[in-house]
Amino acid sequence: SSIKAQALGRGTPPHYLIGVPSGACFAIEGGYSYPWNMPSVRNAALAGSIAGFFEAMVMQPADVIKTRFQARAFSQASLWCTFADAARLEGVLAYYKGIVPTLCTVTPKVTLQMGGLAFFTPRCKDMVPDALVPATAGILTGIVQAFAFLTPMETIKVRQQVEVGWDGSYRTMVGTMRHMAANEGFLGFYQGLAPTVVRQSGGLVVKFSGYE
Repeated sequence: SSIKAQALGRGTPPHYLIGVPSGACFAIEGGYSYPWNMPSVRNAALAGSIAGFFEAMVMQPADVIKTRFQARAFSQASLWCTFADAARLEGVLAYYKGIVPTLCTVTPKVTLQMGGLAFFTPRCKDMVPDALVPATAGILTGIVQAFAFLTPMETIKVRQQVEVGWDGSYRTMVGTMRHMAANEGFLGFYQGLAPTVVRQSGGLVVKFSGYE
């Protein structure tokens, strides 16, 4: 049972390494969006898009290591082994595997994150008590994120990140999509939808409540 409990926590350190800058970007986005002379939803979405792009580029290596360390196919005993083996077997470009679907995911995710806060908050004020408005906006935004694009793009990203080498079926984003569509069908892109909804909605409840 202790081994099972440890398995649930695999990849926690790099996840914190990703999450802290993500939270910082969220605060910076909010701070810089509203002084501009644009409607708040479009303003917030633009700020989120810019921050999301730079967040993805900087934190991609940590995301690759986290994903590989969590994957069952990788049996390294430590994060350092996972990090070192990636460079030794595939070169430093291994740390940027899946960068295209990551950019396709993170940028609209953060865009919708800021846009969702601006869009859902005023609409939730007549639905729930004031204290629950940020949390409700976070839940709704997380659901939209997971269904609209996050689950399919993260599924593609993970397939690319966990594959060792550069000659497999998941070498490119388009090749990964073709392989999945041919072998798993449309529903293959929505594997892990439920935990993605829980993760996104739960995370945004905390972010939105803390931000407000």
